[in-house]
Amino acid sequence: MPEPASYQAAFARACRHLYGSYGRTFGERLMALEQIRPPARVLDLGCGSGELLGFLAAHGLEVTGVDREADMLALARAVAPQATLLQADLAELDQADLVGPFDWILSTSHSLNHLAGPGPLRRCLKAAARLAAPGARLVADFATRRGLERWNAVTVEEEADHLLVRRGFYDDATRIGYTRLSGFLLEEGRWERFAAVLRFHAFTMAEIREILEQTGWTNPLFSSRTDLDRPLDEPESRRDVVLRARFSGDSGQTKRISALQS
Repeated sequence: MPEPASYQAAFARACRHLYGSYGRTFGERLMALEQIRPPARVLDLGCGSGELLGFLAAHGLEVTGVDREADMLALARAVAPQATLLQADLAELDQADLVGPFDWILSTSHSLNHLAGPGPLRRCLKAAARLAAPGARLVADFATRRGLERWNAVTVEEEADHLLVRRGFYDDATRIGYTRLSGFLLEEGRWERFAAVLRFHAFTMAEIREILEQTGWTNPLFSSRTDLDRPLDEPESRRDVVLRARFSGDSGQTKRISALQS
């Protein structure tokens, strides 16, 4: 498959239509489980079309979203007008113009799987730690190797308002998968074509745990997306998992703010 294409406007709208409800559902599950309440500050890494941001903002939280794609951020601005939005690559999060500290750092829809390997993931989580308040919580979902192995197939989904064709390829030797999503979306009585190629990297749970330890995140817990409260004994056996961890130290921004106030 060719290298990943940038999310164009039609593809961004298709993603919102096909997958946008997950952000709201995830927000509901997270708020039911955790004491995530105002005036907490939330950073959403890979915020996409902004449904999670919009849900949290509607519950009084101060939200900031980061995404690489301008067309996704344009949709997020409509869904979450209260949010602070920034266009940036998660692999270069340390260069983004973000002001912490944040109490919650979230990443959903397998956004961290788009990072090219352990090195970029380490840089991302290290940068997130610099933006974290003491005791901040990290919550992120990941597609596993088992989940990406199922990509070696072609599937067709046909509904009254969309046609979606998935063509997937996954190489276990490199743990890299590509999926080409294409089809048609019915909006305002008009069919519009969309297409994009997405690249994913499958991280092992051992890699994730090691990177968390190296970057200051502790007490990792893996659960399913549908039952955040129940830890998984064998997370590698699932197609995807939700990681929860806690920041163990003082962020660089917290230290600078304290120095200015002293």
